[in-house]
Amino acid sequence: MSPNDLARYLAVLHAAGITNADFTRLHHFSTKGRSVYLLDAISYFESKRSLRGNNLALADRCKYVADQMQMGRHDKVNLLNEALARWPLNHAEVPVVARAVRPAKPRGKATKISARLASKQLGDAGEELAVQLLRQHGYTASLLTRNFPTYDIEVSAADTNFRVSVKVARAQQHLRLGSRSSVDRLSKGNFIFAFLANLSKEVSLVPGGYRLLILPAAEVRDYALSVHDSYWAARGTADGYSVMIKAHDLNHIDVWRRWSATYEDAWQLLPPPRNPTVD
Repeated sequence: MSPNDLARYLAVLHAAGITNADFTRLHHFSTKGRSVYLLDAISYFESKRSLRGNNLALADRCKYVADQMQMGRHDKVNLLNEALARWPLNHAEVPVVARAVRPAKPRGKATKISARLASKQLGDAGEELAVQLLRQHGYTASLLTRNFPTYDIEVSAADTNFRVSVKVARAQQHLRLGSRSSVDRLSKGNFIFAFLANLSKEVSLVPGGYRLLILPAAEVRDYALSVHDSYWAARGTADGYSVMIKAHDLNHIDVWRRWSATYEDAWQLLPPPRNPTVD
């Protein structure tokens, strides 16, 4: 496993609600009485070229917990115990069911800055959360290969397959859809999952920390390209810019309001799932 793979699994754990205290239980630093910040670890492993020593076992523990949570398990204590039993820490005396780990003191601005996921990791965490939510709603869902054009997730429903493009906006109420050619590939029967911040806050990919718009891909394509092409045609300039829809833009206010009212948590728009869930 590469350090980037581990950073990706850590982003999944963060999106699934694993706390710093939970992560510290999995980390070998706990044997020295030290606490570990999950978001600091993501930044750390993004900068590394290889995994060595205790970090190899840490990677296995984190992958195990992330995989199990993506399959729908939410019993964190049991998952942590199972991971530690499979890949024990390097100190036999450390209890598995933990006493509360004393959190480390924040270190001013550096800690505050590192507590924000980088844009790429925020996007990765959004994709992982979308997969998790689809599976919870009875669909078979898996990530497409990195750099797959336009779409991020392949989904199997009861009688058909469809694809999902995932967008995450950190704070602004907008959709950054990518290049014109990418938007042009949005097609009927597929969807966009847009994770947006609650008003006046930054997005947080935990329950209650975001709004989810489930948008028909073809509708977004037709609207976005009509506005985008009209804008650039009037200026006689070749468009080389990302296609965007902004809530505060006078050209988009009405459609944004309609989409927000119609498509928030619009799971009913998706084809029937393979394994319907019962509320």
